[in-house]
Amino acid sequence: AFYRGFFELSADEEPADTYLLVPSSSRGFVALNGFNLGWHRREGPQLSLYAPASLLRRGRNEVIVFELLGQDSQVAPTVSLEARPKWSRNRAKLAAHQVREVVSFIRQVGP
Repeated sequence: AFYRGFFELSADEEPADTYLLVPSSSRGFVALNGFNLGWHRREGPQLSLYAPASLLRRGRNEVIVFELLGQDSQVAPTVSLEARPKWSRNRAKLAAHQVREVVSFIRQVGP
């Protein structure tokens, strides 16, 4: 399903880099003012999508969410603008595990 929404930046607000978070969606794509920001998945690892300031407009901004698997409820997805990226909780564990594997490999083969 496709969902379309809008938000406003007032004339005195300066567009800035931001991250779009779609917490109620499971899987799909998000577009901001006609530009595809990318693929989102509830399970991550990336939970928010980067939106550079150059894509934001003073005045009305359009967000389109394509939800591939359908919603958990009959309510349209919500989109929030975040100052920082959001990652799934498993990302830190995965990164730590990968670092341990690399360190172990280096110890086995030598510098």
